[in-house]
Amino acid sequence: WKVLDTITFQVEISDSTSPHNIYINIRNSGSYAYSNLFMFVTTTFPNGKTSKDTVECILADQQHWLGSGLGDLWDHQILYRRQVRFPLLGRYAFTYEQAQRSGQKAFIEDLPGIRDVGIRIEKHN
Repeated sequence: WKVLDTITFQVEISDSTSPHNIYINIRNSGSYAYSNLFMFVTTTFPNGKTSKDTVECILADQQHWLGSGLGDLWDHQILYRRQVRFPLLGRYAFTYEQAQRSGQKAFIEDLPGIRDVGIRIEKHN
């Protein structure tokens, strides 16, 4: 995942009263060099307003990858927001930017091993 590549997901929200959980989905290969992934997540509301968060996704502990694995691929579902009530009905955009750092480097140009990222929104039970 290159530092200049952004990924945007458009989501239509039709329920502003029920709480929802928002998950960040990540798939990495075993060759990914880090135990975490830092991302900027920008939420654009239907009225055009935005909010931006810095999110750390923990992908491994000291011994092994977390999540579920098959072969050399690992799937992670990271809880980003719990029990969110969307304030407006309509189309939201969630934009992900790679924000990984290492030592004195201001950014890491490329993150080989991050295969896919996604979003999942479900009603909270």
